[in-house]
Amino acid sequence: MRIIALYESGLDEAEVARWSQHAQGSVGHYLRDYQRVIMLLKSGLPVEKITTLIDMQPSVVLAYVELVVKYHPELLPTQVGNQPALKD
Repeated sequence: MRIIALYESGLDEAEVARWSQHAQGSVGHYLRDYQRVIMLLKSGLPVEKITTLIDMQPSVVLAYVELVVKYHPELLPTQVGNQPALKD
């Protein structure tokens, strides 16, 4: 997601909105969801639990997790049972 890439490059919410040509409210929503996923991964919660806990579609959570792994590889998500946290 370009919005996350811009944010991770150091731009603030207003700058990301301007550069991505999205409404600032939408950008804020995406960034808050991304930050929630980061926070829950930091706490060691498996991806499958994150999806349920924050009531977000699994595909959206996985997209955010992939971005977290890209920008914060130290937060590589844990697994539940024998199921991998990320699909290859």
